[in-house]
Order: sequence, then C-alpha cells, then structure tokens
Amino acid sequence: MSHPADGAVFRSGLALCSLLFLGVLALGCEDPPPPPEDDPAGEVLYFEPIGFGTRARLRDTTEVVIRDSTTWAAYRDSLTATGPFRPVDFSQAVVLLAAVPAPSGGHLVEFEAVELVGDTLVAQYVLSVPGADCITAMGLTTPFQAVLARRTEAPARFVRRTEAYSCEL
Repeated sequence: MSHPADGAVFRSGLALCSLLFLGVLALGCEDPPPPPEDDPAGEVLYFEPIGFGTRARLRDTTEVVIRDSTTWAAYRDSLTATGPFRPVDFSQAVVLLAAVPAPSGGHLVEFEAVELVGDTLVAQYVLSVPGADCITAMGLTTPFQAVLARRTEAPARFVRRTEAYSCEL
C-alpha cells in the first residue's frame, strides 16, 4: 500500500525536474557571446583585377598601394600588361600592385584577399611558381597583378604565399 505523501513527493520531484529542464533549455537558447575585441578577422573588401602580366621594368619586389593618378601613371608605364589596364577613379578606389622578379617564365602573381584589419589594409596574394617537372622559358620575368579596392588611407601590409604547381600530364 502506498502512502499518500508518496504521490506528493513524486509530483514535487517531477515539478523540480521540469523547472531544471526549462532552465537548461532557456540557457541553450541564449545568443552566443560576441567575438573578443582582439579578433584578427577584419572587414573583407571587394577587389577586382585591372591588369596583369609577366614583364615589368621593376628591379625589386614591389608591393604598393597607389592612391593617385600621377603615381599610377608612373607605375603603369613600367608594366607590360596582357591587355589594356582598366580605368581607375581614385576618388573611390586605390590600386594595389604586387610585382615579383623571377628567374624564368611560368610565374604568376594573383591577389587572393583584401581586408581591413583594425586600421591596416592587409592584401594577400599568391606567387605561383613552376614545379621541377615544368619546362619554362629561361630569362628574367616580373609577374605582376594590379587590383582595385575601396579607397582607404590605412597603411598597408602585403602577405605573400608561394605555391608550386605541377606540369605533369
């Protein structure tokens, strides 16, 4: 025979479990915490290529942000692009240029990402180099790419990644 208080204890325990379950459920529905202030992810900026090639009259690796038409004209005249450069409105955009001297043909420069991280413009690009199984033209080249990005006065940092590719068939 059960005692009448046993049912009350059972109902009290059930009520307590229900409250605990609702509390856990409510905690699980909270918004995630905001990212920490020192989060390295920045604002991704749209960019678009305006010209590229493999010949330039530049002796050293060049990584530069160009903010005016006079400076752009000087650089543009030293670059031999595969086609005409697209026009630039310097009131709205800057030109990012990366050019890397190479000992042979088959090298390529290509921007991968442009971000505003804190107060720094970070431009990431890859230098693709021919693998050991590739046959390339011998002779100095200077592969380059120029891209447009939203105008900013932020100082820039360029990050280069080198990647070898295979010519194996």
